[in-house]
Amino acid sequence: MSCYDKEKFHEMGINLQFLRRNEEIRYKQYSDEFVQDLSIIDLMMFCSRDELHEILIRYHFL
Repeated sequence: MSCYDKEKFHEMGINLQFLRRNEEIRYKQYSDEFVQDLSIIDLMMFCSRDELHEILIRYHFL
């Protein structure tokens, strides 16, 4: 059984959705080597509010 069973979440009143990016997204991190697919927390640490907004609108729901 998958821990992300949409039906099980729906039974608990939760609408489970996943995001996918439309394109490759890069932003400045601590080093020159970019680590992708980290959490929203990483984005919030390294990006301004405006940059964060511009990045988030490039994602869509599956």
